[in-house]
Amino acid sequence: MAQITATELCAAIVERWRLVALKALFAKIVAKSRILNVTEDVQGMGDIMHLKINPVPTVGDITASTGAYTAEAVTITNTDLTVNKWKYVAHDVVDIARYQSDIDAIENFSQAFMPALGQQIDKDIFALWSSATTNAEIGDATNGSTFDDNIIIPAGLILDNLDIPLEDRSWFLPPVAVSQLQKNDKWVDADKTGLPKSVRTTGFLNLDIYGVPAYRSTQIATSGTIRKAMLIHQNGLMVGIQRNISVEKFARTQFSQPFAASVLYGVAIARNNHVQVCDIKTTLT
Repeated sequence: MAQITATELCAAIVERWRLVALKALFAKIVAKSRILNVTEDVQGMGDIMHLKINPVPTVGDITASTGAYTAEAVTITNTDLTVNKWKYVAHDVVDIARYQSDIDAIENFSQAFMPALGQQIDKDIFALWSSATTNAEIGDATNGSTFDDNIIIPAGLILDNLDIPLEDRSWFLPPVAVSQLQKNDKWVDADKTGLPKSVRTTGFLNLDIYGVPAYRSTQIATSGTIRKAMLIHQNGLMVGIQRNISVEKFARTQFSQPFAASVLYGVAIARNNHVQVCDIKTTLT
C-alpha cells in the first residue's frame, strides 16, 4: 500500500529556529578582583605608574652607659606598572544579514565582548608567572608534579618564612590541579576532611586549602607540558585599567555596521616575593 511519508511532504514541513542563541563560553574571571588594583592611580594621563615600597627597619641595641645609638639609612624602592595592553574585540555585520536575521545581531554578538576582554585580562595576569623569580618554583620543572601536600605545604611555608600574612592569600589553579585533589582521599572523604559531608557530594565550588581560598581557571599559563599554578598574596600582582571596557559603533563606509569593544590596561609584579609559582602536571596520573 502506497503511503505519503515525511519524504513526500518535505517541502511542506516547517523548520524552526530558536530565537535566542546560546551564550559563548568563557572562563570565569577570578584574578583581577583578588590582586592589588591600582586603577584609580592610572585614570589620568601617563603610561607608567610607580608604586612605592617601604623598607623593613633594622632593630639595634642602645648602649646602656651612654644611651648612644646609630641611625639607619633606609631607601624607599619602587616597582612600575606600564599601561601598554590595548585589547579589542570587533565585528562587522553586513546589512542584508542584519535585516534578515531573526535576532539583533549587534546586541547578540556584543554580549560576549566584555567577558572576552575580561578573560584576556586574567590571562595576562597569570602570564606574570615568568616574572616571579624571587622564590624558586616548586614542583618538577620538567614534567610537573601532582597538586597535593608535596606542593601545597612547601608553597605556604615559603610565604610564611617571609612573614607574608595568611590573610589575602589566594591559590590560582588549573582545573587539572583540582581534579588531582579530587582523586586524593584526604581531600574528599568526610572522615578525613572533618566536613559534615564528603566533598564528593558537595563539590569543590568553594575550595579552601589550609585556610587559603582557591580559584580554578582555564587561563592559568601553560609552559610546555606544565601548568603554572600560583599561590599569591594580594600585593604580589597588580592591575590598572586606564580605559574600561566600552562598546561603540564605528562609521559606516559600506553597507555594513562595524562595532567593537576595547580596554586599555597594564599588569605587573608588585612584590616579587609575594608570589609562589608551582609546576603542575597536565595529567591526572
